[in-house]
Amino acid sequence: MKQKGLLTILIVTIGLSNLCWAESAEDHFNRGQFYFKQQKYDAAIEAFEQALTADPDFSQAYLEMGFAYRLLGDFQKAITAYTNALALDPNDASAHLRLGEIHQLLNDPEAAEAEFAAYRNLTAVPSN
Repeated sequence: MKQKGLLTILIVTIGLSNLCWAESAEDHFNRGQFYFKQQKYDAAIEAFEQALTADPDFSQAYLEMGFAYRLLGDFQKAITAYTNALALDPNDASAHLRLGEIHQLLNDPEAAEAEFAAYRNLTAVPSN
């Protein structure tokens, strides 16, 4: 009986220590940024995915993931990532700009212009 109690305490202690050391979405995102700057895009994408697992509403992780996919030449995955970022934050001007650039690269001028127009609307300076 005494051994069972000690085993339970040990399991709880290990479980609590693992919770204390769990990485946050921000930690994963920062690691992704580190890999991105080193042009290790696959590792960056993996870290951004981990950030999204920790926080599915982390739109910036989708945005950076899209840019990494773009640099790897996977435009369809880049579009998906940018679209996911916009689903979370429709007013993300940067996501509209990057999505427009992808559509331009894919020779889809109508879709590109729609995204560029959204970008311009979001970044327009109001006149007095």
